[in-house]
Order: sequence, then structure tokens, then C-alpha cells
Amino acid sequence: MSSALGRELLPRELLSGSSFSAVELSDDDSQVILLEQRNLPAEERYVAFSDAQSVATAIRDMVVRGAPAIGITAAYGLVLAAKAAGVEFLGEMKRASEVLAASRPTAVN
Repeated sequence: MSSALGRELLPRELLSGSSFSAVELSDDDSQVILLEQRNLPAEERYVAFSDAQSVATAIRDMVVRGAPAIGITAAYGLVLAAKAAGVEFLGEMKRASEVLAASRPTAVN
């Protein structure tokens, strides 16, 4: 199933099996899976993102909330960028880290 934004929606049982997880990296490291926190507590829904830009958008749009979860989400976004970078690894890491660092919607440290 997919959302209007083209993000894949996943049933909870496909994830880690823990009782609660706001942020996960898929087993094959190809997707960042987030608990859609804007719909809580009315709805528990998970969405998957497959590139650093969409992860940054999710952070900016507050799909994920709280400094620890945002930090983990950004780090997983870098994992996606690293996997996609190929021979352009260092340049892509710099670009992805700048995009992800700029995505934090709240206080900047």
C-alpha cells in the first residue's frame, strides 16, 4: 500500500517486532521506516523512505519528533545516501549531511 506522497506504508508486523519503535532501518538497509507521529494517538501507521532527500522532508514535516529520534532518522538517511553514492561517496555524504542538518524543524544546537 502507498500514501498520496508515494511513500510505502507498512504493516507493523513487518518491522522489528518490538512493541514500539519510532525509527528503524530496514533489514536490507534500503529504507528508513518511521512511525507517522503526526497521526498519534488516533492512528499507528508506519511509512518508509528510500533516499536521504525524502528522509529530510519527513524530518522537516515532523513525521518524526523528538531530538533523539530526529538524530537517528538523519543518521539512517546518511546510510541511504552512502548506499546510493557509489564512486561519488564523499561528495554525496557532504551534500546529504548538509540537507539533513538543515531539516531539523526545532531548536538548533
